[in-house]
Amino acid sequence: MTKNKFSLRRAVNNMNLVRFRFWFQIVAFALIVYGGYIGLDLGDKLPTFACVFNGEGTGGKCYVGELQHDLKHPIDMFMGFAGYAFLISLGMFAVWFWALNKGWCGFVCPLGTMQDWLTMLREKSKIRYSEYSWANRGKIKSIKYILLILLLLLPVMIANSVFGLPKLPNGLSMPFCDICPGRMMIPAFTGHFNQFYIDFSSKTDMVMTALGMIITGLFLVGSFVKKRFFCYFCPMAALQYIFSKPALLKL
Repeated sequence: MTKNKFSLRRAVNNMNLVRFRFWFQIVAFALIVYGGYIGLDLGDKLPTFACVFNGEGTGGKCYVGELQHDLKHPIDMFMGFAGYAFLISLGMFAVWFWALNKGWCGFVCPLGTMQDWLTMLREKSKIRYSEYSWANRGKIKSIKYILLILLLLLPVMIANSVFGLPKLPNGLSMPFCDICPGRMMIPAFTGHFNQFYIDFSSKTDMVMTALGMIITGLFLVGSFVKKRFFCYFCPMAALQYIFSKPALLKL
């Protein structure tokens, strides 16, 4: 038993983690982006960007979309059944997250994997990478928490008057999904490019979908010149941090 224990420890210590992570990302990407084609459905509480707009290809769905939906209720409903549904969804998200902790970002997230592929392309092209100063990193990282607050607050303000302000238009019911680069990039890997558009049906939709196109462009360019560029601004990462302390896996 002791000999087997030390053999296992030696095997883990000698593992090529870079190679293991590369292949783990490939498998995770395939399951999340194409898993629906083989009947895989991991639900809609995943702590990673698994886009609902991917249609029948998606093997699971991102919790950020469900979270925005859960918050778009009048306060009296939220104090009843809608509130219970919100707590159950949040609990399921936490359970999923605790299984892998930040491994969801580093090993599973399709947007993270795309960024790593762009980094490999830059390295193959011998193009020098960009970097932030430590002072700027702290400032930039605060943006993800601002985005998290906004994606929590805006759906609430559609159904409720907050601080005496008028209710927001329904076009802001899923504000982060509208601007998330995953809405366009993930379906593109299944041959669907119908999310690359600007919706002129209302001013709100026009602004949000135009922002989505701009942010997707920044995602591609930024991730090419700066490793994991989008992760500095990711509200999912901010939400994960809230639940990271009790997680089983420490990274």
